[in-house]
Amino acid sequence: MQPIVNYENADLARLKSAAASVVSKMTDHDPSQGVPVAHPMLEGVDAYAHKALAGKAPEIPTTRNASDSEAAEYLAYLTHHKAHAIFCGNKKIESQMQTQLDNFTFGNPAWQQMFDEYVKYFWSYPGHSGGKLDYRSWRDPKYGGGSYDYGCVSWQLPSNATIALIGDIGTGTDVAAAVLASALSFKPDVILHVGDVYYSGTEQEFDTYFLGLLNVAFTAAGHRPPVYTLPGNHEYFCGAFPYFRCLDEGRLVTHPSQQQQASYFRLTTEDGAWQILGMDTGYHGHYLKVAGDKLDEALGVLHVNPSDAYDPQNPPLMVYVRPDEMDWHRHHLSQFSGRTLLFGHHQLYSGRFAVGVPSDYEGDINRPGVNTALWQAFGPYFDKVAAWFWGHEHNLCIFEDNFRPIGWPPNNSEPDNPLKTLAKGRCIGHSAIPVQQKETPYEEVYPVPIIPGTHLQMVEQWYNRGFEILKLKGAGQPAHCSYYQIAGADPAPLKIYSEDIR
Repeated sequence: MQPIVNYENADLARLKSAAASVVSKMTDHDPSQGVPVAHPMLEGVDAYAHKALAGKAPEIPTTRNASDSEAAEYLAYLTHHKAHAIFCGNKKIESQMQTQLDNFTFGNPAWQQMFDEYVKYFWSYPGHSGGKLDYRSWRDPKYGGGSYDYGCVSWQLPSNATIALIGDIGTGTDVAAAVLASALSFKPDVILHVGDVYYSGTEQEFDTYFLGLLNVAFTAAGHRPPVYTLPGNHEYFCGAFPYFRCLDEGRLVTHPSQQQQASYFRLTTEDGAWQILGMDTGYHGHYLKVAGDKLDEALGVLHVNPSDAYDPQNPPLMVYVRPDEMDWHRHHLSQFSGRTLLFGHHQLYSGRFAVGVPSDYEGDINRPGVNTALWQAFGPYFDKVAAWFWGHEHNLCIFEDNFRPIGWPPNNSEPDNPLKTLAKGRCIGHSAIPVQQKETPYEEVYPVPIIPGTHLQMVEQWYNRGFEILKLKGAGQPAHCSYYQIAGADPAPLKIYSEDIR
């Protein structure tokens, strides 16, 4: 197994997409093998990116042969810097970069192709030119026209539905294919994906590493359930246009009644016992500052429209759901008499990564490991929510039930209390991106405990990947969720844990 190095910084993710696209074309890379990971150009981009995120620029190499790793790192720097010099209209830096690029041998055509691809991907993000991101508000006359029914799927789940849950699977690798094959062996009625197609959700990546992956798996299994997918941060790195095209083309469903209209959705069961609400956290979760200040230091001027509302230099402190969409979720949470399952891409809380902000004063409810923006938005309805599933973190984290941050006020059942306790929070972003032991994914940096004995196991220092099977049992009965892993690329499902969800 090889690592798939991806970036939460949009500019670096797009650069990686550009490199991967060129490598695929010039090496006749078999797309069925997933995203390309081993090539001097890709290794050069990764080496450059790691230095950029640390606020450093590569040193001028002693060789001018573009196939050399040291030279490839510097070529990535020059290519990226030249592009942003052009975006910013800085002719002096553009000329300096081009002069240096011209000195390299055996690489200019390929790196020029990568430059062209990067420019295309950069401008596919509308915020850079003062435009707005593609988003389908239920309030917009062009979409829902103010109807809360917009985004609600007319097709209903069987009362005893079997649901496969996957996260962060858009890599197209043999491991991702094995995870899907294993999940499909349970003959699910539907698949729910909590988002992320790598490296930046381009059309080619969607067609190959998500839709292509699904089609191969469905054909092999002889079973084709509808798929509902949420946008992660990576889908929005290219404006989410390929994501919405994927929804509109109907390639994820088998009947028009199953169509997903927006980046959020509502599914209900035939007996009215359960509803599933999928949320879009990617819209305001894709341009969080990820070492952006250091990256700016390494590259100089990086962004072309500092006043734009989506500018990565002025990110929100925490991921949040758009206010208009929150109103839509609140409506369906308040009006539904059954139980609700929430699905999103970004974490509500994490023991490993900062998803919130530190407390500023005694009694402050903020915690680095807790997204209090999301918690307070959905908290008043947590007595109606049986569980919340998310991805983003490439791990399986079955957190202890009814987790409540240390020092918070006692829970109470007042209807508008934004700090109600969630019964079950589950991170399921472990379907495809490889994670090594040295990455210490289960290190508890923040006090958010995981149920003992539920960690993923390892094969040769690599953590297993996996999925979940959620079975509904009808009105008045708890749902049952089983958590599975696979060893390497062996599709045999290995159960880790199971639980009732009430």
